[in-house]
Amino acid sequence: MTSRGLRAEARRWLAGALGAAVAIVALSAAALSCAGSGSSQAGKPVVRLAENPWSGSRVDAAVAAVLLHEELGYPVEIAAVDEYA
Repeated sequence: MTSRGLRAEARRWLAGALGAAVAIVALSAAALSCAGSGSSQAGKPVVRLAENPWSGSRVDAAVAAVLLHEELGYPVEIAAVDEYA
C-alpha cells in the first residue's frame, strides 16, 4: 500500500473514531443529566448537535439524534456546520 493510501486510511479511521467519541460523550451527558429524574420531554432541554460536511459526521449526528430522541426522549436539533465559511 502506498503512503497516500495509508494516509487516507488513517484519516478515515480517525474521522470515524472522533465521530464515535463525540456520539458517546453526547449520549453519556444526556443519560447522566436524566438519571433519577422522571421528567417528560417538555421539561427536557433541547440537545443541539453539530453536523460537519463529511459523511461520517452526518451519520454520527443522525444516529445520536435518533438515540437521544427515540430512546431518551430529548428534543434534538441538528445544525449544519459550514467549515468553509
